[in-house]
Amino acid sequence: MSQDTHTNMSNYNTSKALAKWLINFRTPLVIISMIALVISYFGIDHLKWNGDFRHMFGDDNPELMQLDKIEAQFLQADNVVILIQPPNKNVFTRETLTLIEELTEKAWTLPYSMRVDSVANFQRSVASEDAFMVSPLVEDAQSLTDEELAELREYALNDAYLSQGLVSLDSGVTSIMVTLALPLDPLDRLPAVTELKEALDVMGDEYKSAHPDMVMHFSGGPMMESAMVGIAQHDMWTYIPITFVVIFVALGILLRSATPVFGTLFIILASILCTIGFIGYSPIALTPSSMMAPIMVMILAMADSIHILTQYTVFYRQGMEKVSAMERALELNLRPILLTTVTTAIGFLGMNFSESPAMHDFGNIAAVGVFFAYFLSITLLPGVMLWFPVKDTNKPLAMSGFMDAYAEFVIKNNKALFIIFLIGVPIISSFMLRNELNDDIVNYFDEETEFKQAVDFASEHLSGFQYILYSLDSGKANHVNDHEFLTKVDQFSEWYRSQEYVANVFSYVDIMKNLNQAMHGDDEAYNSVPESRQLAAQYMLLYEMSLPAGQDMTRDVDNDRSALRLMVSLKSLSNNELIDLDLRAQQWLETNAPEMASPGASRSLMFARVGSRIVKSMLEGSGFALIFITLTIIAGIRSIRFGLISIIPNVFPALVVYGVWGLVVGEVNQAAAMTYSMTIGLVVDDTVHFLTKYLHGREEGKSPEDSIRWAFSMAGTALMVTSLAICAGQTVMAFSNFKPNITTSVMMISILMFALIVDFMFLPGLLMRYEEFLEKRAAKKALKAGGSVAKNEKADSATESAETA
Repeated sequence: MSQDTHTNMSNYNTSKALAKWLINFRTPLVIISMIALVISYFGIDHLKWNGDFRHMFGDDNPELMQLDKIEAQFLQADNVVILIQPPNKNVFTRETLTLIEELTEKAWTLPYSMRVDSVANFQRSVASEDAFMVSPLVEDAQSLTDEELAELREYALNDAYLSQGLVSLDSGVTSIMVTLALPLDPLDRLPAVTELKEALDVMGDEYKSAHPDMVMHFSGGPMMESAMVGIAQHDMWTYIPITFVVIFVALGILLRSATPVFGTLFIILASILCTIGFIGYSPIALTPSSMMAPIMVMILAMADSIHILTQYTVFYRQGMEKVSAMERALELNLRPILLTTVTTAIGFLGMNFSESPAMHDFGNIAAVGVFFAYFLSITLLPGVMLWFPVKDTNKPLAMSGFMDAYAEFVIKNNKALFIIFLIGVPIISSFMLRNELNDDIVNYFDEETEFKQAVDFASEHLSGFQYILYSLDSGKANHVNDHEFLTKVDQFSEWYRSQEYVANVFSYVDIMKNLNQAMHGDDEAYNSVPESRQLAAQYMLLYEMSLPAGQDMTRDVDNDRSALRLMVSLKSLSNNELIDLDLRAQQWLETNAPEMASPGASRSLMFARVGSRIVKSMLEGSGFALIFITLTIIAGIRSIRFGLISIIPNVFPALVVYGVWGLVVGEVNQAAAMTYSMTIGLVVDDTVHFLTKYLHGREEGKSPEDSIRWAFSMAGTALMVTSLAICAGQTVMAFSNFKPNITTSVMMISILMFALIVDFMFLPGLLMRYEEFLEKRAAKKALKAGGSVAKNEKADSATESAETA
């Protein structure tokens, strides 16, 4: 037997002693565990939820810092957009404009409302020879004549702010924009968003019942946050129980034994309860990303329990007493389960390399949860299971016969299987390079969600959810009215209007151009920047003094009058198209107005740009995790060479799945990028259990072939049952309305199933190839050593003959 296969017997002696201690003190351990469960239960009441998109980004994220700077410089950017389409698809009728007037007034009463903009209260500048007046575009809509309605329509469709901003090009859809002062603290913000959503639902129900043929949607950032939290809560409280039931059915079908099924489900429930209780007591707030963590804990708890209980059942059916069977099952599994727990936790902790705090929370919750699962599996599970009777039968587990036959198949065909994987995996994984990063936050939502329907409706008729904000600085206080500065901003706006996918561009410059036109008898030839700074300043003063209560210039100009805000509303673009558009805008500014060059900012731009950095950081985290996981395995099995061998089956599944993904889908988002970090611990679980059982067989003096048979008989059933049950449970998440959850579910199922295939088909051949290599090397050394001995003996014989002669 090679030196690499000699695992220190002290490991097994330690496991045996600890297993005996756990059995002897099982009653107090059960009591302590039950107390922990009760404490955890009361932590559920303290769960916190966070739907704020900022939680996806670190405080040092440059795009978030730029957006916060713009929001601090101008009016806060949170807003809700009320989209309205009348039955006759004509906004400019007396009935529809009257309704818009009513809704505009109603919108002022919404919680946290601080400004309302609509076609009804849009401030139109009118000047005559001796008077200047700013008044609402629509007043007393019922009294308007047909000619006045036609004139209003013509004005709206030619105004820079109204056209495709508040009124569609065909005048069939209009919007009301409600600017909000929502709390910035995430824990205060969610209740505020919930209150706002409830008020909007009441408003929507009221007006839809009065106008059943009217189409009404609600869009905007707070609506997205509400949708994300709603989906997260729905998925957590709906799909976790369904997943639990699916796993229960799958285990029953696969094991056909009540003892391991009910024992496993009990530990799953206990582990989830401890994890959720921990979240409640901690300062962590659940997000749509981190809500998947309890499901990952469920998976690990199931794996730990099945490994212990399947072997407990096997030993009991082989004639052992219940206590002895449980003690033996613990003895064989304490070390591999601890190894898989530590390696899985390392995999999840690797997610802290991501710059997204939401990913940190997910990884940290899951890492803590897997340790809960481990401790409950070795403290609570044995004691509880020994209280219940076990059916006396000498029948093996349902899959034992299959495992014995399959082991023979693999041993017989190990060379062919080894070659197939060695050739096929590199070819398939090469398609991984075809994956293109695209992380459009709007496409996170399923078509059935109200928010997605609202965004699609807005994109079709007005502008989409995507936009870009710019803070353009004149360089001096009170210099925003400088003619040259305003001219350059106007040129920048016109450049943007000429770009594809741009729906609307608006800034303070458009107000100045409208005022200049109004002051010149509404002559369109004067729809241009005022000719002097002094004239523009006078226009600004007149305009501000004429605005009604609740409206001012803070949305468009900063406090010291040194900078203005330019907003570009967009149709739906891919991430790469959005980034490219902003880069071309930066190039235009650098070339034509370098003194006011400024990076764009928006939620969509943040998600577009952060994607590549998250992928890079997740790759770094996965690399870190893989290194430390390998070192942990080496320390656990006391073999550097077998520890290094474990790397191959641990990376093959991800390489193949991402390769197939590149071939079939060709597009990855953050969810796809982080799936490997989520699954690496589960993949290692299969490898560690098979490898430790194999090495245990070699330690007992078995041949490589018999050690393979031993590994399949001891771990094969548990590995197959665990993998199939996990995949069955994960299929439930494929029905989520949150597409990152669907992506994670599909990729996780694919990776775990291929990991099982690798460990069942490739790993045995890899181990046997390595053993053959060691035997050949040992034979060569022995032959070389034998030749040297023979040569020395011959030389000694010749010397003796010479001396005799």
